[in-house]
Amino acid sequence: MKVRIIGNSLAVQGFQLAGIRGWVVESAQQAQAAFDEAKNYPDLGIVLVTSDAVKLAKERFSELILQCGTPLFVEIPGRNSDPADLSSLRKIVDDAVGVNS
Repeated sequence: MKVRIIGNSLAVQGFQLAGIRGWVVESAQQAQAAFDEAKNYPDLGIVLVTSDAVKLAKERFSELILQCGTPLFVEIPGRNSDPADLSSLRKIVDDAVGVNS
């Protein structure tokens, strides 16, 4: 299973350094297109989505969480997230897949 990211250019570039490819989105249309492409991507297990990308297409993201079994769409903090709301990426993914630590 593969992991991909959808988000701003800085987040996507950062994850590319770790070998995780993704889609850069800067508009609602780009976000929806990336969500649709990720949903239909073969062998994709987890899609990390930055909070700023979620804000561009909140309704579509919510639909994917409720209706899509695989891949699993997980919201992660974006560029301008409030530090008080930040959790570790590991905790976010663990919570999303139902791992109790």
